[in-house]
Amino acid sequence: MDTPFKIIKDLTKAFALFDLSKKLHCDTETIGFYGQIRLVQLYQKGMPEVTIVEWPEPILLAALLNSFDQNWHNAHYDITTIQQQTKSRWIPPAYDDTFLLARLFYFRKEKFDLSSCLTYAVGYCPYERQGLDKKKLQKSNWKSPVLTNEQLRYAACDVYYMPALWEVVQAAVTDQNYVLDMLTLGYCLDFQWNGMPVVQQRIFDHYQENVERLEEINLPVNCNSWKQVRAWLGCTESDKLALKIMKVHDGDERAGLVSECRSLLKQLNFLDKYDVVGGRVYGKFKPSARSGRLTSDDINQQQHPRALKIAFEAPKGRKLYYADYAQVELRTICAITACRAMEKLFREGVDLHGYTAQMIFGDGWGKKQRDLVKTYNFGFLYGGGIIIVINLMLLQAEVILTELAANRDRRRWRNLWTEIYAWQQRGIANWKAGRIGKTPYGRRYKSKMMTDHLSIENQGAAAEVAKLALHYLMPKLKAYSEEEKCEVFLCDFIHDSFIVEGPDEAHHYAPISAIIAESMQDAWFEMSQLYKIKDLPMPVNVLVGSNWGDIENGIFDYEYKLEGMALCKNLN
Repeated sequence: MDTPFKIIKDLTKAFALFDLSKKLHCDTETIGFYGQIRLVQLYQKGMPEVTIVEWPEPILLAALLNSFDQNWHNAHYDITTIQQQTKSRWIPPAYDDTFLLARLFYFRKEKFDLSSCLTYAVGYCPYERQGLDKKKLQKSNWKSPVLTNEQLRYAACDVYYMPALWEVVQAAVTDQNYVLDMLTLGYCLDFQWNGMPVVQQRIFDHYQENVERLEEINLPVNCNSWKQVRAWLGCTESDKLALKIMKVHDGDERAGLVSECRSLLKQLNFLDKYDVVGGRVYGKFKPSARSGRLTSDDINQQQHPRALKIAFEAPKGRKLYYADYAQVELRTICAITACRAMEKLFREGVDLHGYTAQMIFGDGWGKKQRDLVKTYNFGFLYGGGIIIVINLMLLQAEVILTELAANRDRRRWRNLWTEIYAWQQRGIANWKAGRIGKTPYGRRYKSKMMTDHLSIENQGAAAEVAKLALHYLMPKLKAYSEEEKCEVFLCDFIHDSFIVEGPDEAHHYAPISAIIAESMQDAWFEMSQLYKIKDLPMPVNVLVGSNWGDIENGIFDYEYKLEGMALCKNLN
């Protein structure tokens, strides 16, 4: 059966058809990413047909939606689209997201797009059953003044089967992970419009430097053409690893130039997407990763090239307040596994990477060896095989490591952190047996790869801490702004670090920094109650400065230090 629908021109009359006491299932079709809204599709369970409105006026649409308890699939996209089209921070008073619910309910599944989730719920693909090519229709011409019957049926299908999906996945509405995800989504829909302050000229300068460097290299082949590169280098492989081997092992500088050109062009492509509006760069944030981590799109605010961080600078009269968790993934795994040797070091305030370097390389270790240990710690932590670790060392540190040496160092690493090694072995056994993984907060997952089975548990734990910190932080920043009659707001959230913008007045430095640090440490000790070690120290430093790049290079105006156990007593 083709999905039944009707088109109503008047948006207000369309909404008058629906019962205010029932869940309203909604979707939009847009022209481009977060672009003009071409259609809004509306449906309630039991109605004979889907209601479609063409070219809905965004402000009126938002106003009418406010009266309903809504359901969207990937609510972030549709709500952000309405925000962008209304130039507002509109968030519905009551809504659910079947995408986030499906992540939790269908934790054994791999795909969570609407088509896949509808198929899980009703037992067949409603698009295929109607002969609709979803991928083709998604890319079809939605600008056309007259849409085809196929386009309209496709749009109607999106919401017609949503009640069936909702009926199944609403069982996860009370899941504490969904509650935290929805709180996080609400904060994301707000702070994503704050943007990061940027000096546009520095972006131009960096862009020009890359162009000039490419001209200086003057590569005689297209670096992104594997045929040309292999012919020029006389090789059979030309991926990142192969080029690094040729450069480091064989001393072929041409391979290094190919890699450099690829990197420069990738940065240029990244910079081409920078849309600076009013001295700020904006990205979109949502808690959509399998581990529960936040992701960022449009402009990815979580992956700025290190060389570009110097471009991010607070406006005159303002400062950036930067804070991150100290080695959070090592602390979470230490607390989860009750790794006693690591716990002792954290309590003593020892540099963990330096300590591991000494154990592996002896007393003569230096900065280079410490940097290598960072790669070791995370490569070995998530069960990376010897070849993987060797490749990581080559790619990240340009160090050629033999299998014999890597095996020796892995044995030392495992002997050093015995409880973590035991956790790895249990995780590997569970993965091989097809068992479900679970983060400390209870987010269940099934992974294709063994390394994912290990990493999602621990990275998910870190994400849970950071999201809870966000929940504590956002209301406090708002309250401080109102009380002190100044603007203080979150600019960026990068997995385990926060960048807040506030006034450049010395009397604000300490109280704003305290809000950030205490929110982060409170969240740490709250989530730590789920770990074996419930009181592992978590020191938090907040650095106040004008420029992000300078701050990360140790140039700042003020430092606030919160001792690692300062707020632990709050839980006793």
